[in-house]
Amino acid sequence: MSYLSKSFVSALVIVCLIVISTSAKSKKKNNNLIQAADIPKMIKPPKQRIKPETVKNTVITVAYGAVACTCAQWVIYPTQNREYIYLERTNKRLIDANDLWDGAHLPLLLKLTGSFYKNKGIPPNYREVKGSPDSARIFKYRKIEILSTYFRNKKHWRINTN
Repeated sequence: MSYLSKSFVSALVIVCLIVISTSAKSKKKNNNLIQAADIPKMIKPPKQRIKPETVKNTVITVAYGAVACTCAQWVIYPTQNREYIYLERTNKRLIDANDLWDGAHLPLLLKLTGSFYKNKGIPPNYREVKGSPDSARIFKYRKIEILSTYFRNKKHWRINTN
């Protein structure tokens, strides 16, 4: 039964119930049978896929945290509570924010346009060095702007930012 789709099983149940209710020989109302008119009320519609993003077109500024762990490295800037988040790009033409930091120069500030995922987690393309990273909010960006002067003036970023 695991090979049958939910819609096929639902349709099969409906057909069986209609055949049973119409083949009843007694004209008296039988309380044990389900009336055909009640079938649509009983069947639950299939669950819709929930989109992972919550608020579209959110603009945030983030700073690279340079934390010595395999966890989220980006901090929403400015903020009093240091909430570390993961960044994920919408397509491969965008600059990968996780590859920008050269290991020496800070601050690394980015202005991003995109949306947060509804639940915390780890991005599917996250490269963990060792250990298991903690879940955090994920921001999926579709536009990136480098705000830090040092990184903005690098000529080797010949990749679209839009």
